[in-house]
Amino acid sequence: MSVTFPLQFPDVGITKFDLRYRKTVAMTESPFSYAQQIHDFGGGRWEAEVTLAPLTYEQSKPVQAFLIGLEGRKGTFEMAHPLHTTTMSATLATGSAGDEDISFNQQVTAGTYFSIADRLYMTTETGTSSVNIQPPLRADASSASVDFTQPKGTWRMATNEANIYTDTNGLFYITFACVEAL
Repeated sequence: MSVTFPLQFPDVGITKFDLRYRKTVAMTESPFSYAQQIHDFGGGRWEAEVTLAPLTYEQSKPVQAFLIGLEGRKGTFEMAHPLHTTTMSATLATGSAGDEDISFNQQVTAGTYFSIADRLYMTTETGTSSVNIQPPLRADASSASVDFTQPKGTWRMATNEANIYTDTNGLFYITFACVEAL
């Protein structure tokens, strides 16, 4: 039986979640006047480094199987922001693929993480209609269901390596880097 992607992230404690947003913007600067020219190429993606709590051998087995089962950058997995909590209920959003402004059917505040079709987004302003988000909408959303309670993204490993460290006490320490799967 073959593995079906995306895999679900194992239910283990995360002690550190370093989330970054990388935007494709180029800048040139004059060496004489320091005048700057900016060009936005329109791309953007999430990147993360995840550190798990120390695990015993038995606790580490499903995590090791998960990491090895991804086969490096080949496989994808779904993972939510572990510290994100909100009391907002589900709502609907409308926008077209590539849009950085979408409309909600209720008020959403700036800095709110949400997901549509397992793609992670963040609002960069407060409002209901024409609210700026990043990254740009990955697919058309016509009254799409929005998840605010456990917004998750679809990820892949940043490298083809899975590093699993142990110490003389028999504990396993696992840190890995991943990027949004596009």
